[in-house]
Amino acid sequence: MRHTGKQGLWFRPNLFYFLPFVVWGGLTVFLLFFVFRHVDLKPRVGENFFFSSDDPQLQTDRLISKMFSQEQQIILSAKGDIRSPDYLRKVRELTSELASIPGIDTVQSLTQGPRSTDDALESPLWKRVLFSEDQKASFIYVFLKEKASVKEVVLKIERIKQHFESPDFPLMISGAPYIVELIQRNFLHGLKVFSIVAFCVFGLSGLLISRSVAMVLGTLIACTNASTLNLILTHVFRIPIGPLTANLSTIVFVLTLTHMVFMTFNWQHIIEKKETSVEKASWRADNVCAFSRRMENAAMLVATPRLFTKLIQRPGDVPLGKTVWNDCFVILPFETPGALYRNLFTGETVKTIDLKGLTILYFSAVFSNFPVALMGRD
Repeated sequence: MRHTGKQGLWFRPNLFYFLPFVVWGGLTVFLLFFVFRHVDLKPRVGENFFFSSDDPQLQTDRLISKMFSQEQQIILSAKGDIRSPDYLRKVRELTSELASIPGIDTVQSLTQGPRSTDDALESPLWKRVLFSEDQKASFIYVFLKEKASVKEVVLKIERIKQHFESPDFPLMISGAPYIVELIQRNFLHGLKVFSIVAFCVFGLSGLLISRSVAMVLGTLIACTNASTLNLILTHVFRIPIGPLTANLSTIVFVLTLTHMVFMTFNWQHIIEKKETSVEKASWRADNVCAFSRRMENAAMLVATPRLFTKLIQRPGDVPLGKTVWNDCFVILPFETPGALYRNLFTGETVKTIDLKGLTILYFSAVFSNFPVALMGRD
């Protein structure tokens, strides 16, 4: 094989070496910006997540909702002495704060509906709706407007809950919109954490295995692009992210990574076992065939002259020494200067040297006493 001039890239990286990383890295940044700006990453959780679509109770609930308009509602449970003035004051203030939230239609509570606690306890309807069975807590019903943002309403209700909650006035939030929001929030949190952990763990393990920053960086860029393109395509085709597909982008990342690891390992394996090139530093380069193999810490070099009639001047001459081979050399891309190679035929040793950033062996030393060389690294 002839030297193509590419070996210098291993030692003297230039602009063209970094250009692919700049281009693909820029594409990765653009795709990530588009995903976080335009793609809704929050998984969609519908009623079918809790019940089967053919469930009798769900079908009955749908029929009732179709016959009678029903707003979404969030329920707060407030424990305490339901008859004490202090408890009633806190419920009244909490009800007022909740009613002031944009997106809230109405609020019903012990202080917003019945005339008093005793009247509510005497009424079969209010007693069943407003109080727990042990009558140690009362419920506050928050009805949302039709086009209200559940996310914003839930965040504001949580802030109000933290403000009013105390050891003698514990609060608990429930209701279908709140539970769905929590599930979506936890799915999104899991997606972010799992993706970051996968990126860091696989990146670090790839670096330890390959020991090549360029290889790991290129692999992570390819995996990230595949993952973001998957999210963009689901957005373009209006495919919502569901509970079972929340980690689909991370799965795509890992699947792409396995293929990239396979391909980069094969590439590195080929590089480690590749044939060495003969530098055309002189016209003698056409008169030699040489290749080397490397496996782990072992390395071998085989070299033999060819086209003898162009090498020797007179009958009886042999293709040996500097007068024949001049400055022709072989490049060992995986080697370092100062390594000793022993000719298994003659027992002679030759030391690799550095030539403008390349590790080489001169053929004048390889073929100093014998025209065929089988050399192993000491």
